[in-house]
Amino acid sequence: MEEFQQRIPFHARLKESTEIRLLHINQIPVIVHIENKKGEYKQKYIVNPDYTLSTFMSIIRKRESLRPHESFFVLISDKIMPTISTTMLELYRQYSEMDGLLYITFMKESTFG
Repeated sequence: MEEFQQRIPFHARLKESTEIRLLHINQIPVIVHIENKKGEYKQKYIVNPDYTLSTFMSIIRKRESLRPHESFFVLISDKIMPTISTTMLELYRQYSEMDGLLYITFMKESTFG
């Protein structure tokens, strides 16, 4: 996540999150960093605040086309492993950065070799 924050200046990130929050009043801006053995990339999401982390993980699982033997770990701000029953609003209130964005890292793992 730090690379994203270093590459894009704070004022640009703050402006973007503010615009998103004004355009999508009841939504949460999330930057998702996905790591796997092939590399890493980032995606931006606008998420319903009532979703649990488990629901959001299901969305990511579908979009990433994970196979049944693949799993992933979730970290907030590269250091906190939240419970999957936590709502996205709770995560946003507790862990969003000063730029108004919530940063979530998904690390893919193969569970059966």
